[in-house]
Amino acid sequence: YYEFSAWMRVTEQGAQPKSPVDINPNGAWYWNWSPVVTLFHRKYRDEATKKFLFDTGTYDKAEMSRPYTPDGWNLLHGLIRLPDSFRSWFEIERAPNNLELLVDDASFTKMTCDPNDLLLN
Repeated sequence: YYEFSAWMRVTEQGAQPKSPVDINPNGAWYWNWSPVVTLFHRKYRDEATKKFLFDTGTYDKAEMSRPYTPDGWNLLHGLIRLPDSFRSWFEIERAPNNLELLVDDASFTKMTCDPNDLLLN
């Protein structure tokens, strides 16, 4: 397991960084109401011949912490289990149209605890 953490500020496209934007961190990812982290990975359809590459993604691997502050920095956080793949990457996406995401102090670190000790919710 890995911990993803980044401080973000959401602004209107082309506006100054202090432009407050009210997004909805409680909305589902497919409505594009709030930024989330999507984890992608690449695999072969046929591992034996190494043919037919495809990419697949898993949404909501990290999301905005609550409460959301429209005019400040907000935490984007999540715990991620990497898939068994030779290539994986993640993207911060799914905000409403015409917004810019300012990212600061991002980290992706391996967790030191035993995954069996994690509490599921």
